[in-house]
Amino acid sequence: MLPDTSFASAAERGFAMVLVMFIVVVVSGLSFGLLQEGMAARTGLENHKSNMRALEIAEAGLVRAEMELRAQIDIDGGGIGVAEGSFGDGTYQVTIADDPASPDRWVLRARGDHGHSARTIEVGVRRRTGNSLAEALFSMEDLPVSSVSTDAYDSRIGTYASQATNVDATGTYADVGGSLGSNGNIDLDGSSVHVRGNAIPGKGDEVIVNGGPVVTGDMVPRQIEVELPPAPLSEFQDAMANNNNGSLGGSGNGNKVRWRAAQNTVSISGNTTVSFPAGTYFFKDFTALAGTVINVLGPVRIYIVGNFTIGSGTSIVANSPADVEILVHPYGSQLGLSAAPTETNVKISGGSQITWSMYGPGASLDIGGGNDFFGAAIGKQIELNGNNRFHYDKALGDSTGDKRATLERIFWRELNPPRR
Repeated sequence: MLPDTSFASAAERGFAMVLVMFIVVVVSGLSFGLLQEGMAARTGLENHKSNMRALEIAEAGLVRAEMELRAQIDIDGGGIGVAEGSFGDGTYQVTIADDPASPDRWVLRARGDHGHSARTIEVGVRRRTGNSLAEALFSMEDLPVSSVSTDAYDSRIGTYASQATNVDATGTYADVGGSLGSNGNIDLDGSSVHVRGNAIPGKGDEVIVNGGPVVTGDMVPRQIEVELPPAPLSEFQDAMANNNNGSLGGSGNGNKVRWRAAQNTVSISGNTTVSFPAGTYFFKDFTALAGTVINVLGPVRIYIVGNFTIGSGTSIVANSPADVEILVHPYGSQLGLSAAPTETNVKISGGSQITWSMYGPGASLDIGGGNDFFGAAIGKQIELNGNNRFHYDKALGDSTGDKRATLERIFWRELNPPRR
């Protein structure tokens, strides 16, 4: 007789069903958990994408604001550097504030919104005009500075004297903005250095400070090297062929203005007054001895391929620095001049008062002590010797719609970044 297995079979079947149900519950739970995890991951991914998109939109707003700052043009009437609008599927808002470190620096704050995400970033920017004469003094190489003070004025609204109504620890001045610049280091040596403006060294270089000089503005190195090519050879060729050299007139001390056409040189004896009518002038060498007064009667351009030498106590008098453009470069051999100089030198002796805008990125500039300069100067190598005062004319650097201006980001930071 066979054993009865019905009870065991029923128990086994019950156990199997319980086991199957347990497995189903476990698998269902795992599936639900995986589904929830997948949905959470997808939601997290979407939030991440939205956050990144909001950051991109904020950057787009910054770019628009920076375009206004670079060109100094208000595109939409909200003010230069203020921007509001849409970009793709989001919106941005940008505000601007002055940076106390420098009148050429601003702080832009941009918010980008996308869906439920918002990102806010803040950047510090610095502008340099595309006009070459952007500083009172600029050196292509290292710039050593001692016993120098700088300030700025605006020849469009009057004389320097009429604007020099402010006083600080160093003395009377007109305005800040008398900056120094270089594509190398700037060495500020001694407490007699007072720069009422910026002192910006070249990319990767620095401001070397010794003995307590004062700089009221910015000293952060530039991020973009300043490119200053010489004035074109074609301009020198035109000036050599067509100029107003024969119109020079002088008085005093026997009317000693010696113009040698064959050599392209002029020499002015000391204590002589010379008039420069408006026009173009070309010299291999120009020499004005001590006590000369050069009256510039209208806008002039003076092209020099050799030496430009000013004796002590000389004055160059003009309505504005823009009226006295001095362009210096050793183009003598390209112009076919005999005994062509291989270098150009500008030398200003002490005790002079010079109104000019001097452009010589390939020339050496040697300045004696006790001079007053109104305008701006650029040289390859610059040597300064004691107690010089540089009064930068802001009219030389201003330009509306300046497409060549550069804008550098000094810092970038995000305010309240999303947590990860």
